[in-house]
Amino acid sequence: MPHYARFIAMVVLGLVAIGGAAWRLIKRGPEPLYEESALLSPEIRARLRALREEAKFAAEDDYPGQGGPKTRAKLSAVIDDLLDDILAEPDGPVEASDLAGRLGLAVAAVSTRTEADARRAHGYMLEIWWIFGFRSAAGYFTPEDGAGVVDGWAEPMPPGWTGPEGRLTAAHKEYFARSR
Repeated sequence: MPHYARFIAMVVLGLVAIGGAAWRLIKRGPEPLYEESALLSPEIRARLRALREEAKFAAEDDYPGQGGPKTRAKLSAVIDDLLDDILAEPDGPVEASDLAGRLGLAVAAVSTRTEADARRAHGYMLEIWWIFGFRSAAGYFTPEDGAGVVDGWAEPMPPGWTGPEGRLTAAHKEYFARSR
């Protein structure tokens, strides 16, 4: 092969490499999962505390309830421990990746439970995710046929929620009435 052919091949390969690198720098891809952050504020704390105080795993709508008081206590402890862990953090930014990691531990803790119990526990975890207002997917909860997913949000809504503002318990309503 003549010397000029090698030179031309090297120049062409160099230009392709430079073009590829430039394309990667200018091309805007989708926002990677977990780049979101939210502020742990007094309002979010109040909603998390209200969820903490709520009697969990009672029979309602499509959830038949748990097998007995011991099971209810164990399942409630998983959610309450998750909430306590989050509430122990100081006010300030919370990364979606950090919260997703904590949710992953709770998902693992309920993975051996019945499907109905695990699904209900996932509902409480989704509620925590939505309280923070994260729009990306936590990666643990898949919507069934797109049911319950609001445009612009990746996760299905928690049970009982009608929109991104959620459902307000009596404790939520009392807190928001006092804060006005």
